[in-house]
Amino acid sequence: MSNKINRRGAAQPNIGNRNLSQPNLAHLPNLDFSRWVEINQRLFRANARLQADYLKHMSQMAEEMSRFADQRLSEDGATARQLQTCQNPGEILATCQKFWERASAQYASEISSLMALAMQQNIETTRDVQQQIHEAVTPVAEAMLGHPVDHETEQER
Repeated sequence: MSNKINRRGAAQPNIGNRNLSQPNLAHLPNLDFSRWVEINQRLFRANARLQADYLKHMSQMAEEMSRFADQRLSEDGATARQLQTCQNPGEILATCQKFWERASAQYASEISSLMALAMQQNIETTRDVQQQIHEAVTPVAEAMLGHPVDHETEQER
């Protein structure tokens, strides 16, 4: 292993074709990244909790949609059986009209239910995100600043 001298007069150790010299960082302030690492660790844990909540919410939505599909399939089957017993075109028309009126009302109701569930989940998630960010960042910010952080916004004052 031989050392080469660069233009600044610093030795650059070489092993084969690889330059192993380290940059001179003496002129930089001593930076402590431990607070940023702590924030990132806290945010990573918060993100894991949010992902779990997301999966729970998607499961609730899927459960509701499955329940509705099961109900509709039962009613669709009942209508098919009822159509088999119709004796004339008037009965067929009346059965179909009743089917479509009921199905339309049920689909409209289900869409409203799903939207209400989604809104509730969004509100819940927004609160969770705000709380988890607060819990992740506040202790580190207070430690860095040396005093409590005021989170009251201008709108709240």
